[in-house]
Amino acid sequence: IGLITFSGKSSVHSTPTLDHAALTSMITNLDVHLLKQTGSDFSKPLQDLIHIAEFKSDNYAAILISDGEPLPEEQEYLEEILALKAAHVAIFTIGLGSDSGSPLNLYSPEDVYNRVQNPRTIKTIQTKRVSRTLKEIASETGARYFELEDGVWVPDVIKALDKIENREI
Repeated sequence: IGLITFSGKSSVHSTPTLDHAALTSMITNLDVHLLKQTGSDFSKPLQDLIHIAEFKSDNYAAILISDGEPLPEEQEYLEEILALKAAHVAIFTIGLGSDSGSPLNLYSPEDVYNRVQNPRTIKTIQTKRVSRTLKEIASETGARYFELEDGVWVPDVIKALDKIENREI
């Protein structure tokens, strides 16, 4: 299991590892990084996955969790998807949010960093789930798309991952 976060920039916190305790500790202590932009630009985390695939001989799967809402300009990820497909990296995608959208508060980075109990809201944006790109990424890499609607997606994702040949979860 590995971890990459993204929002304006991509951060590789861990390449795939069998040290689940260390990764669990890392996730528990993970601070929310600044939201540099709104909208989904998957090129940077997909490029990180390509880079990892170049140095990891084992096939692995990735889970991309996002609302899928595109940046103001439409992005295409054909080059990255083809590279991941060639490296046999299946990317399961999970769509968050709702079709109708909802407000999302962006908090003061200083307050978040200092762990202020009620951080100041610096901006409120409207966000909604847009599944087109998420479905395309999953389909083209031989994986599945899931929507987080009722919280039961975790067992479904585990079942889907278990069906991939030569994988241990």
